[in-house]
Amino acid sequence: MKQLFIFLFVTSLAYAAGRTEISLVVVNDWITKDQVLGVDYSQSGSSSRLLAVCGQSSLIRVYDPVTGQPTGETFPLDSDNEYPWGVVWNESTDGEVLYTDDMVLGNLYCSVDSGTTWTTSINPSGGTGRGLDFDGVDYWSNESGGLWRFQPGESQQLYNTEEIPTPPSGLTVFPYESNLGIAVTAYTTHQLYFYQWDGSSVSFLGSADCPVTDITTSFGLAAADNGNIFWTYKRGSNEYHLAEISFSVQSLQQFSWGSIKASF
Repeated sequence: MKQLFIFLFVTSLAYAAGRTEISLVVVNDWITKDQVLGVDYSQSGSSSRLLAVCGQSSLIRVYDPVTGQPTGETFPLDSDNEYPWGVVWNESTDGEVLYTDDMVLGNLYCSVDSGTTWTTSINPSGGTGRGLDFDGVDYWSNESGGLWRFQPGESQQLYNTEEIPTPPSGLTVFPYESNLGIAVTAYTTHQLYFYQWDGSSVSFLGSADCPVTDITTSFGLAAADNGNIFWTYKRGSNEYHLAEISFSVQSLQQFSWGSIKASF
């Protein structure tokens, strides 16, 4: 009978191997006057800012990531960009490169002059695309059931995300161990989903409940240099929020037969 107990205990430990523990804690939470959708974090020297798509105002508004308040700086959207969502600022080039998307038309809009003029290309995520981010080399977007890694108008690769049961909304990338971490929100399923890209494939790490209650809709995500994530969401019928979340994604202890035997 003692031997049977030990066998069952070992089976349970082996099953637990490879799981991921995810924690999310709200650091700041501000109510915004605008309908804030997609967001991106920009760092230049000691200066940082949050770019936020304000759908009802048809512009990109800049927020202070420390106070959560608008700075007064704005960028106009392309006149054809009627259903904007995602925004990303490419900081790796010599000049500014700003992208937005359109969740109905399926277009990407690019500006190199702070929104004065725009050019258009096709978003590989099509009309279901919402979130956007840039990893220093490639762009990322999401659609129902998948993540796209791409160069606008050139190469593109789709990765399956069957773990997300409803249409995705926000997307952000961040360093994760020696790989690229990816976080995704869903429009009406109130969880954050975490993935990693190892340079060739995307694997699911796990998910965690959004760290606030009474959420109606999740919108955008933006990873910051301090290791936190900014998140936009709606509560109730017309209360829009910009929140800052600290998070950790940790693989649980990997058990081997040697370590299990040594414990008895």
